[in-house]
Amino acid sequence: MTGSKERKRQKKLERSRKKRQVAQERARSRSASLVPRGAEIAGLARSGSFGPAWIGEGYDEIEGPPSLVTIVITRRARGLLLAEVALVDRTCLGVKNAHVLPPMSDVEIDDGLHSLGLDLVPCEPLLAQSVVFRALDYARSLGFEPHADFVGAFFEPRPEQLLDTPWARPDRPVYISGPSDDAPRIIAKLSAKVGPDGFEFVSPLDAELDDWDEEDDDGWDEDEGESSVVP
Repeated sequence: MTGSKERKRQKKLERSRKKRQVAQERARSRSASLVPRGAEIAGLARSGSFGPAWIGEGYDEIEGPPSLVTIVITRRARGLLLAEVALVDRTCLGVKNAHVLPPMSDVEIDDGLHSLGLDLVPCEPLLAQSVVFRALDYARSLGFEPHADFVGAFFEPRPEQLLDTPWARPDRPVYISGPSDDAPRIIAKLSAKVGPDGFEFVSPLDAELDDWDEEDDDGWDEDEGESSVVP
């Protein structure tokens, strides 16, 4: 009798396992079929409602030099979430790097962001929009356009009233140098725009900054530390 009950239990467990496997395979297949390409990304983002958003911890700190800020914003597309991750330089370059994640469910998005190793806190889409649009405005005033992979449609339409976010109105440009930057070109452009003494430069030799791995599509590593501003 005991053996019969055990066999029934094993069969029930096996049926449950197969159901989960089929469901997972269907979800993966559906997700793969929904991976947008090219201009389709902007169309899906623009037409979808806002989903959850996140911002890097410490974005509101105003003591010391400004930090780079990670923004994650999502739009709902075909029953899933489509997310864009952007690294924002609020005092010089604007959107310094960006990439779009594969479509995920509401449950999967938390695991997906956790795998990036980022220190994020939830925020309202308006806060994410405000940080990004103010950074874009300031960067363009200096002659810098956002990273080529940035899809602005994720943050559109632009709100009529942006929040007054930290570092929204820098007194002067502060260039935070990164390992993959063409620093001489950027410094030359700043010098031509505001003069050689019209901006500040955060040197990678003297600062422990957040590290951005521009070669890795899975994300980047962030190490917290103090930095020094070099005039």
